[in-house]
Amino acid sequence: MKRGGNMPRAFLVIAASFVMATGVFGQLDPGNCDLAGSTLQFCDPAGVACTTSAGKPGTCTQRPNGCQCVPTGNSDRPPSRVDICHLAENSGKYVPITVSIKALAAHRGHHDDCLVDDGNRCTSDRCHRILGCVHEPDNSGCDDGIFCNGIETCTPTGACMTVSSCPPVAGCLVGSCDEEHDRCVSTPDHAQCDDEDDCTIDRCDDDGDCFSEPSCRSDEDCAADPCLVASCNDDGCCEAVDRCPQTPPGCVTMTGECSEDTGECVEEEAPFGTRCDTATGSTLCGENGCDGTCQPDGCIQTLCGNGVDDPDEECEIGQTCLPANQPCNPNCTCPLATCFDGVQNGSESAVDCGGPDCPCCDFGRHCNATGDCCAGVSCVNDICNPQLPVGSGCATALFCATGFCVDGFCCDRECFGTCIACSRALTGLATDGLCGPATLGTDPHNDCVEPVTCNGAGACGAP
Repeated sequence: MKRGGNMPRAFLVIAASFVMATGVFGQLDPGNCDLAGSTLQFCDPAGVACTTSAGKPGTCTQRPNGCQCVPTGNSDRPPSRVDICHLAENSGKYVPITVSIKALAAHRGHHDDCLVDDGNRCTSDRCHRILGCVHEPDNSGCDDGIFCNGIETCTPTGACMTVSSCPPVAGCLVGSCDEEHDRCVSTPDHAQCDDEDDCTIDRCDDDGDCFSEPSCRSDEDCAADPCLVASCNDDGCCEAVDRCPQTPPGCVTMTGECSEDTGECVEEEAPFGTRCDTATGSTLCGENGCDGTCQPDGCIQTLCGNGVDDPDEECEIGQTCLPANQPCNPNCTCPLATCFDGVQNGSESAVDCGGPDCPCCDFGRHCNATGDCCAGVSCVNDICNPQLPVGSGCATALFCATGFCVDGFCCDRECFGTCIACSRALTGLATDGLCGPATLGTDPHNDCVEPVTCNGAGACGAP
């Protein structure tokens, strides 16, 4: 750890002489080497075999600060010269001098001389003119220069100890260390604040305290899904229901499926004339059978069109009537003779067509009601006009087979609501006539309040 502080001055070590030969000398281990001298300790002799205090074989080796039993295989070599603190006889003051290892022998008799280096990495060594060898505590010997692995300091015994660089973080904060800038970093961890309540958004602030907010404040805050209708309730929680319910089998059956692309509900239509129950609209007939058929307007009570010559029917749809071989009327009656006389008479809406008794009128013929016109044709402005398919251009819903004319096209459904349209130019869908959400960022029908636009999911607001 960089920038370790010094130890208290109370641990100041002042050494004017060396440790005596009985035991370990400073940081050295003389083992069982023979020693000479009282203050300056020498191997007597050096270079002979020895045993360390740990029981390992070695060689007696002279060090600057004493004799060391160096374990066999240790390639560490001592320096050839050392600094000593010599007491000058003429002045009585200590002076620093540098001598060779061999010259140390000359100082055996100078009991006040000492080695400046005590071999302890936790001290700063110097020669004091009055005190002699002075060894002051110094943490730099333990400092490895790395901030994030802890602060290294020296103990009074000369060992290194490490304390954490960064203090513990509070609450929901997560601590880390920035080695590049030598600093401790705390980051909010929002996951620790999760209360498992879907109606709240849980956060951790810079002080390590958790707080919660409602997950929504308006419907626009709820996630948009084309197949869901989402809203924000009074508790600040988003609720969603399926846009497309499932209905029992009928003339028009909603399967409960939804197009993820358009949000349209999948519907299945029973073929025209399919038998149905007018009481329930179901095509699954009960014990009493069915009393209606599937018509454009739903399940209509009638026996006409069931393919069976029921009582009171003059003919069945699809059959012809004698003697003129004219097709059966939609109400299962045969055309009257006046329907072939070239004159508009009786209940006819046009010459020899329309009304309850004559064949239907084709496109362009006069009509009084849609029932006067043939299948696929509607009575618009007293004229039989074709019932246009989905995607056809239209000016009024009367021309459309579905009965819905939206954005100038016959639409597949009513297509009424916020940010929806039925033109591919407005929705981006593949064809005209498919009702879907207006394109993101537009507002074709001015449903939103500026500057808000449609979100591409059938609502105003952000996507």
